Amino acid sequence: MKKTKYIAFSAMMAALGVVILFLGSLIELMDLTAVLIASVCIFVCGYEMGAKAIPVYVVTAIISFLILPSKLVAVEYALFGLYPVLKIFFEKAKKPLAWFFKVLYIVISVCADILLMFFVFMLQDAWYFEVIFFVLGVAAFILYDTVLSRLTLLYKHNLRHRLRIDRFFGE
Repeated sequence: MKKTKYIAFSAMMAALGVVILFLGSLIELMDLTAVLIASVCIFVCGYEMGAKAIPVYVVTAIISFLILPSKLVAVEYALFGLYPVLKIFFEKAKKPLAWFFKVLYIVISVCADILLMFFVFMLQDAWYFEVIFFVLGVAAFILYDTVLSRLTLLYKHNLRHRLRIDRFFGE
């Protein structure tokens, strides 16, 4: 396959991800939802191109840092946006090892988000808030992992053909 198709597809997915993140930064209530929806664009790139999706993630993160009015959305995307590509690589390993890597990524990302919120909002006396946020963050990430697993099956068997992405990549 020619490099032109990869570059065009990557540019379209990066642009779509930035637009979704921009909408999420305009509506404060939907910031984390926009991050998770934008990471689906990276999931599609990861499914189609493998490790070549990482530059798409980097470009989307850099552009979102530059143009988004709310930098919190860009930081959350930088923390959580790469997970769909990593999930594809994690699941190539044996199940216990894959779950270990997934849980490790979840814990590191949620702890980094807690530290970010600690320094931004200066919540020094609210240790119970950090515990609640950690538990809810891990639970939400496990739910997100389950949704991504279902989305993988849906994309592989149905959406890829309906969106004609398989024809775009010459299969």
